[in-house]
Amino acid sequence: MDGLLLTGGDDIHPRYFGQRLKTPKVTLSPNERTEFELAISSVFLKEKRPILGICLGCQTLNVVCGGHFFKISRRNDPSSGPSKRRTLHPASYRTKLRRIVGKDRIRVNSRHHQALAKLGRKALVAAESPDHVVEAIEVANHPFAIGLQWHPEELVSRRETQNIFSAFLRACKAKAS
Repeated sequence: MDGLLLTGGDDIHPRYFGQRLKTPKVTLSPNERTEFELAISSVFLKEKRPILGICLGCQTLNVVCGGHFFKISRRNDPSSGPSKRRTLHPASYRTKLRRIVGKDRIRVNSRHHQALAKLGRKALVAAESPDHVVEAIEVANHPFAIGLQWHPEELVSRRETQNIFSAFLRACKAKAS
């Protein structure tokens, strides 16, 4: 495999990042999926193969790096702190992702109810919302390991999204050469 696309899904059980399940009513990703994705992501990081993580995939990438996340409010009141947003909101870009997207800020969608709390080793904030929720990460010293907390597959008509997927495919082709 020349690249790894980690898709969205249900929540990772907190035991995978050293915490207890505090809200038993959440829907958890099957252990088999979590264990497989953590294992294959570790191999891809070690071998410097391209990884693009979307939503759960971003969280998986952060957990592999030693990080964890926290539950965020379901309310859409920005004054109440980080919230689960169902609409488009701005995100400011940094690092490699900024060069790929070609802009400092774009609007992204969010359907997540968890946010990255502690970044893992070598994980860098690549995008952040105005309420300081990490919207994307990159792994330092890796040619292409990017996690997006939003769902770019729902925004494929946007040039910025096309740039991200194109950059991922270029990284995969380069690894195959």
